Parts: sequence; C-alpha cells; structure tokens
Amino acid sequence: MFLPYKDENPTRSFPLFTVVLIVLNCAVYYLEVYGQPGFENLIKMYALVPCNVNKINIYNYNHYIPFISHMFLHVNIIHVASNMLFLWIFGNNIEDVLGVIRFYGFYILCGLAAALTFYLFHHNECTPIIGASGAVSGLLGGYVVLFPAARIRVWFMFFILRLPAWFFILLWFVMQLSNLYGEKLGMTNVAWSAHVGGFIAGFILIIFFKKKY
Repeated sequence: MFLPYKDENPTRSFPLFTVVLIVLNCAVYYLEVYGQPGFENLIKMYALVPCNVNKINIYNYNHYIPFISHMFLHVNIIHVASNMLFLWIFGNNIEDVLGVIRFYGFYILCGLAAALTFYLFHHNECTPIIGASGAVSGLLGGYVVLFPAARIRVWFMFFILRLPAWFFILLWFVMQLSNLYGEKLGMTNVAWSAHVGGFIAGFILIIFFKKKY
C-alpha cells in the first residue's frame, strides 16, 4: 500500500483555510463520538442520501444542508485521519495558488461534484454518503495540473519513496477506477464513484479557479 505523508512543495503563505477545514472535520468527528445527538442521529440529519434527493422541496433550504454537511462526517478515526492527511498534503499548495476564497469555492464544488457522481450511480438507493473524500479527491485533480513534477514522499511497506506527483496521483486514480465495479455490485462501503467524480471535477475546475498572473 502506498501511503503519502508529505510533499516537497513549500508554500509561500500560511494555509489558513486548509487548517480551518482540518479543525472543523476533527471537531465534528469528536461530536460524533462523544457529543450529542450521536453518530446515528447525525447521519440521519446531515448525510446525503441519494433516494431522498428527488424528494427535496426547493423552497425548504434545510433540504440542501446535506449537500455540504455530508463532507464533514466520517465513519471512524481511520476515515477522518486519512482524509485530513490528504487534505493537508495536497490542499495547502492549492490554497497557496488560489487564495482562501477561491480555494473555498473550489473545495466545495469538488465535493458537490463527487456527491452528484455518487447519486448518478446510486440514485434509487438509500445508502448515505459521508466524508470529505470526494472534495479531497478534487484537490488531487487540481494538484496534478498545478504541480505535476512535485515530489510526494510515500511509505511503501518498509521503504520511503519520492514519487513525482503525476505518477502517484495517476496510480491513485487507477485504483479508484478499478474499484468502481465492486461498488456497483455492493461489494464495498467505499464511495469510489465519488472519488472519481471529485477528481475529474478538480482536474477541470482548477483551470478556471487558478489566478492569472
């Protein structure tokens, strides 16, 4: 298994919104475990459920909350920790290029695109989607466009590798695609389609979001 733990790509400014996102995700997970109303109730209220999308009342703004709130819920500590690790590695450099406001828009749109992709695969199902994975996948899509030659430090078994970003992200993307069939058959509880949709969105959107110098 390839596990990235840092990149060799310093930022010019402090990644404020990246840090805020990490803190928010960790705070929400703390509430899931130790707070009220508890994990199951939070899932009922704030997870995005595909079969409920067609029932949305366009005049009730509360029905739109899960499109955003699902990005801050996680199943377990490994789920939130892995997403936050990827968010830190790939998010800080994108925020450095886009700035706080553009980065916020980019992140949310990638998450929405990921959720829409999952919906297209499972529109008749009532399986909830939660997690920052879709939005974070969009960061990988943006990163490979902006910094294809940056080096990513990766743990592989007992070795540390320095891989070009384009190679690591291509390998990661192929792994997501290879799991789509298993998701469609219900053989996994990971939303691989959301990862793919978020990545493609990030790959395209970064062209429009990056600043013109």
